[in-house]
Amino acid sequence: MPELPLIDVRPYEPSDLDDVIDVFLRSVREITSLDYNAQQIDAWAQVDRAEWALARMSRSTWVALSGERVAGFIDLKSDGLIDMLFVHPDFQRKGVATALLARGVTVVRGQRFVQSVLEKAL
Repeated sequence: MPELPLIDVRPYEPSDLDDVIDVFLRSVREITSLDYNAQQIDAWAQVDRAEWALARMSRSTWVALSGERVAGFIDLKSDGLIDMLFVHPDFQRKGVATALLARGVTVVRGQRFVQSVLEKAL
């Protein structure tokens, strides 16, 4: 069995913006092609850099690193739900999404998002 790379997860920094955009665009264009047609992908793969910068800073966002490369990212909405989770095509099936989800779950539990979401549902 091949050894998986060490994945570090840390909070997003403004200097990560271009890498996060690259992860998103490459993931949408290269990975989703099995499930979506070209027109759907073109509509989805749109990024306004200024909006993305604001969005990443306005919510809890983390990046996964393999070495010094950004391998993926996750962000949570204010209610604790995942808004985005994308993994770079070069790092598919290497534990990146698992590491990002684990961080998200830890944060959600620590900030009691789950309790507030359940209270709203009742």
